[in-house]
Order: sequence, then C-alpha cells, then structure tokens
Amino acid sequence: MNIGISVGHSILASGECTGADGTVFGGGNEYAFCSTLAPALKTQLEEAGHTVTVLKVPEKTLKDLAEERKFKISQYNGKDYDFLLELHLNESSRPRAEGTEALYISDEGKKYAEAIVTKLSKEGGEGIWKGRNAKRRADISFLNNSKATAVQLELFFCTNKSEWKRGQKNRRKIAKLITEAIESVG
Repeated sequence: MNIGISVGHSILASGECTGADGTVFGGGNEYAFCSTLAPALKTQLEEAGHTVTVLKVPEKTLKDLAEERKFKISQYNGKDYDFLLELHLNESSRPRAEGTEALYISDEGKKYAEAIVTKLSKEGGEGIWKGRNAKRRADISFLNNSKATAVQLELFFCTNKSEWKRGQKNRRKIAKLITEAIESVG
C-alpha cells in the first residue's frame, strides 16, 4: 500500500505550536512526540513492504491553523495514497483522563480505526493504554477532506503523566502495533 503518515500539528511562523502541551500536568508536547513517532512508524511499515511518506508542515512557515489545514489537505490529496494516518495525542483538563482512540468517517476507515485501537489497547492483549474505541467523527477537516481512506489516531493523553511516560518508553512497540493493525486490514 501507499501510506501517508501525518504529524498532526505544526510550529507556526510565530513559533507557536498548534498542538496540545501537557507539560503543565507532567506530560508532554503532542507535536514533539508525534514528530519522533512518525519516522519510527515509517520504518516499521516499510519493513512490512509498504511505500510510506511522512507528511509534516515545514516548521515556522505558516501563519495560522487555517493555513496549516489548507497546506496539509494539498499534501494528502497530492499523491495517490491508499491510506492516511494522522498522529495526535489527546488532551484534557483532567490530568487522569486516559486511553487511546481512533477517529474515522468512512466504513473502510472504521476497519482501520478499530484494528488500531484494538492493538494499542490493553484489552486487545499486547496494548499499552485503555481502549476508548473507534469513533465516527464527521466534524474533522482531515477526515472530511482526504480522498484516501483516513484515520486520525489519538494515541494517548499528553496531559496524563503516566500515559506520557509509557508513550516515551514504548515508541518502537507503538510503531509495531500500529503496523500490525494496518497489515491486518490491508
């Protein structure tokens, strides 16, 4: 398959990050984590025989979130991808919020979202976090505007110190589990 992996946010020209920052709760920065996970996931997927492109907005070039979205959609739809995965971390004002979830809009996206959540959740066996299920979301620009089957993955809560630590020490395992999930569907 031809797969695009997107780092879900960016650093704007002002230096501001458009992603969540859970450091106030002892967690971490969404953009920083996803920027380091994307290459690890790319390697795992390529080893499984897929063609993979990491899609990332050039840092400090765009002025706002609207420009970021427009740039990303042109990247998502600029190649003939079979599957797109956008990496995110969830955030909450409650530092104990926990779990992994995947968002989709299409029936095909639902298959990938369910497989990914199952692999990443403790309930699925090998997982790391509590499963929060796959959820259909019709209000997300990435899902609505991508031509390819798309899933937005909310790996864990960056505002949860415990989840952050598990994410930091399990990058390779996360990439392996996501690859296995994609392989099980595709």
